Amino acid sequence: MPPALVASRFEISIDGHSMAVFSELAGITTEVGTVEYVPSGEPEMVFLNRCTAVQKPISVRLRRPRTNNMEMWTWHEAARLDPGRLPKKVQLHIHEGGDKPAARYRLENAWPSKIEIGGLRAAGISSTMETVTMTCEFIQRISV
Repeated sequence: MPPALVASRFEISIDGHSMAVFSELAGITTEVGTVEYVPSGEPEMVFLNRCTAVQKPISVRLRRPRTNNMEMWTWHEAARLDPGRLPKKVQLHIHEGGDKPAARYRLENAWPSKIEIGGLRAAGISSTMETVTMTCEFIQRISV
């Protein structure tokens, strides 16, 4: 049995440029749902419903302590203002200790669809966590 994947950091990059580094990959979700329908033009078979597969949006959730880096926020804001203009080809790199690659994914037509900033107390010494949800049309695991 191959050894379990151990990661030290997760990096989002576009065209070789590192956009953001995260401390946690909260999950990658891909799902194919079904939709039932009644075929039209077949009156004798109205009682039979058929179904078809429908791909649901793919999402990748990443978390990190909030930083001063504004690149993900700027991209998210631009996507909110003009959703069709900003999907990009993105690489998700999963690193083991140091810079050793453990896994890599290619996300096609991806954009940061949601950013969540965790709560923080004024006198607290804890850091605020930022969760970024990337949505994409296609994801592929690439060998390292």
